[in-house]
Amino acid sequence: MVQLMRNLFSAALKGNDALERGILTGILRISKDSMLSGLNNLKTYTLLDQGYSHDFGFKEEEVAYLFKTQGLSTSMEQVKNWYNGYKAGNVVVYNPWSIISCLSEEGRFDVYWVNTGNNDLVKESLFRSSSGIKSKFEQLMQGASLCVPIDKHLSFDLLGRDETALWSLLLFCGYLKFESSHLQFSSDLYDCCVSIPNDEVFRLYNRFFAEWLSNQFDEADDYKFFLDHLIAGNVPSFTEALRCFLLQSASCFDTHGPRKSEGFYHGFVLAMLASLSRTHYIKSNRESGLGRYDVLIIPKKGAKAILLEFKHLRKEEELENAAKLALQQIQDQAYHTELLAYPYVKEVVECGIAFSGKAVLAAYTTYDLVHQQTGAIMLTAKYSQEEWYE
Repeated sequence: MVQLMRNLFSAALKGNDALERGILTGILRISKDSMLSGLNNLKTYTLLDQGYSHDFGFKEEEVAYLFKTQGLSTSMEQVKNWYNGYKAGNVVVYNPWSIISCLSEEGRFDVYWVNTGNNDLVKESLFRSSSGIKSKFEQLMQGASLCVPIDKHLSFDLLGRDETALWSLLLFCGYLKFESSHLQFSSDLYDCCVSIPNDEVFRLYNRFFAEWLSNQFDEADDYKFFLDHLIAGNVPSFTEALRCFLLQSASCFDTHGPRKSEGFYHGFVLAMLASLSRTHYIKSNRESGLGRYDVLIIPKKGAKAILLEFKHLRKEEELENAAKLALQQIQDQAYHTELLAYPYVKEVVECGIAFSGKAVLAAYTTYDLVHQQTGAIMLTAKYSQEEWYE
């Protein structure tokens, strides 16, 4: 196949007197198979380059003109939120396929571009990624921008090599946008500030991580109950569901060892971000009070928030003490302070969760934000009972 493509491109693009110019478009650059490759005189332009930057998509004035000529009163702010966000060189562009599809549907917003191809490569790359990458994705899913290394010369045969390859794939595939870039002359890599480009792509990531979480349960109802118990603050039922989740997801995120437990934790948070983002604000590893909490779940409507602090242990017999210490950390560090910015939230369920392998135990209480009072502390048993302690 390599020989066939080399001969085809060489005959069509090199030494062809009938051809003035040839243009090849795609996601990643063509890999020259060897020093003797017949296709060795290509000029490559990526999203990071100025050349052809006006040709990667529609500019804002072009989009406004298209909607106006169609007689649509669609809000340009909504169009921007859904399909804008990309940059080519210094030019801000809109996704052309999504804009055309939206126009053909008389201005109806939907996920058009992300459903035009197979996303399995991106999805599997994310699922197999390190805990460090998952931690960075938590920040991206919360609207943050990150500085990551980008290899402009990445070719398809180098995918899966390292973290740089994944970030480069996501950028050049359109799953991330770059806000700024700076060449590292020592490594030929670019330091790029990247973020999720728009609502269309954000919804795709939501679908990826929600799918991962739901696949860990035998029944769809189990997945729904898992989420319902969590946001309701029903800690005993939630920890029981979490125990089942750990048993069934061992092949994806084993919890043995510090690195594996980190992978589970970040995968869990990403799944929460994806599954609950429409109804709740999901925040992780943020400063509040005197420290940084693990997970804070704030309802967009409703009076009850959830604070989670996780502890991983090697020995199962130490779970109870670790869960109590996690809860004490929530209280001593005043992690609930951030909730003062949400006056409609009246109480928060504070929960310290300790796990070792597939065993889970939680210590929890309810804090009344209005009267600044802490309720009785409760402890879930490792299996099915619940006991009080003072």
